[in-house]
Amino acid sequence: MTETLSRRTVYSKRLRVLHGVLAVSALVLLATGWLAGAERLGAAARGYHYLAGYVFALALFWRIGLLFLGQGSEHYRDCLPGRHFAAKVAEHLKFYLSLGKTPLSGWYAHSPAWGPLYLGFFAVATIAVLSGLAIGHLYIAGLSLSGLHAFCAALILLFTGFHLLAVVLHDAGTGGTTVSAMLSGDKIFSVDPQPAANEPKEFKVDFYRPSDSDSKP
Repeated sequence: MTETLSRRTVYSKRLRVLHGVLAVSALVLLATGWLAGAERLGAAARGYHYLAGYVFALALFWRIGLLFLGQGSEHYRDCLPGRHFAAKVAEHLKFYLSLGKTPLSGWYAHSPAWGPLYLGFFAVATIAVLSGLAIGHLYIAGLSLSGLHAFCAALILLFTGFHLLAVVLHDAGTGGTTVSAMLSGDKIFSVDPQPAANEPKEFKVDFYRPSDSDSKP
């Protein structure tokens, strides 16, 4: 049977722009934060670090606003674990450990296994921003918040590394459009428009989109 492909817009323009701003500013923050203690480049690195921090904070709080006021894949409901969350996590882990050689079922917008991690990233990033702004101004038990800020930065570094690796494996291992979709907003799905005679007459789409009922316990 000839494969039928369907192109659907799953990521809005503002979501893609915010994703890009957060990604670039986060990389700048990680690099300048590491160089801030250098003897020669420390002063300049700190200046760029503050600048990137303000850009990151603006994009982050705008993105968090969309979690509650946005539509479709912008809303936090699209990141909530569904009814088959445990099975999806296990499937993803097998896929990663095999370096993309085991089967991995598709999804609509946010990966059902990564969705909760995205929400966790927003929480950690918020703490990183607030602690960064408070360094030198707010002390808890006489201690600066620099340690908390550095810990959050380490978590963001780990998340960024694993996220980039996962995206590459998703595209290379499944032949999907994970990378290009965050640029164009569109994902391509494989659809079977002609079910067998003994099957319900509805399209078979090889992606998973959590419904509202999946989000309920």
